Amino acid sequence: MPADYDQVLKDLDEQIGKLEAEIATLKAGRPTIVVLRNKYNPPIQRASLIPGQFAGMGPTDAIPLVLKGEVFPLTTAEVADKLQAGGVNSKAKDFPASVSATLGQLRDKGIIVRVGEGWRLKTNGEVLEEVAADLARTKAMKDIAIMNF
Repeated sequence: MPADYDQVLKDLDEQIGKLEAEIATLKAGRPTIVVLRNKYNPPIQRASLIPGQFAGMGPTDAIPLVLKGEVFPLTTAEVADKLQAGGVNSKAKDFPASVSATLGQLRDKGIIVRVGEGWRLKTNGEVLEEVAADLARTKAMKDIAIMNF
């Protein structure tokens, strides 16, 4: 049976018209949403850094403090810059590489997590989930040990 191309084109035009009407409705509502966003969600300020606040500290101790006040994840370079601005002294020849290695160690210890190209502290919820999972594994291992006894 041959296709009725005229009907297909008519149906496509009808769908395009409906989509264009939806787009127009969305565009009309956008300014109101922008006003509401600006009213109820003011711009987020980055955590301020006090010069010298990390003096005498190494990267391992200072990195969690750098990330603690941040709303958005920081890249490795941003963390390194904040550490140096905060007074962390290092004898490393390549400070950003040293910071990168330290970030990896803190991730492996479960203190921070990688988010895309950045880093952030783990939330309390994430830590609690891990503790609950560890407790469940421990209980399961004890149950298996009792069953095999």
